[in-house]
Amino acid sequence: MNLFWTNRTRPTGLYRRPSRVCSNMIAEWAAQYVGIPFVELGRERSPGVDCWGLVRLVYLEQYEIELPSYSYENCDNRTANARIFSAEKESKWRPVLAMTGSVVLFNVASRVCHAGVVVGDGKFIHAEVGTGVIMERLQSAQWRNRIEGFYEHDD
Repeated sequence: MNLFWTNRTRPTGLYRRPSRVCSNMIAEWAAQYVGIPFVELGRERSPGVDCWGLVRLVYLEQYEIELPSYSYENCDNRTANARIFSAEKESKWRPVLAMTGSVVLFNVASRVCHAGVVVGDGKFIHAEVGTGVIMERLQSAQWRNRIEGFYEHDD
């Protein structure tokens, strides 16, 4: 069973855009997260967040949706995001085309192990070891071939 939809397997069709974020305001919206420190297993602005902690923080603050924190106990951190989505994907997450507010998953070292949030204009924010939360282009050489899929929470 495929845990994730990819560009090749994702269903097509129209999906609603998250209502709380306007793509015209994206730079302003995203800027408040840039610079938050990276902290392994971090779930709050202070002391910092990891990649899933950032996704969780954005969904709480922008959409008023409280996503599970997910424990990494007994979970290899490199495969944690795959396990995060596998539990809820069928009922709570749906594949979408890249749009403001969608979660983007990345395949790194042959595993889905990194997540970020699309912020519009072809960019996304994510938390990275050594740099904290940064904004980058989805089509940068580092990320374009690693995109596993885009998702929207259905609450």
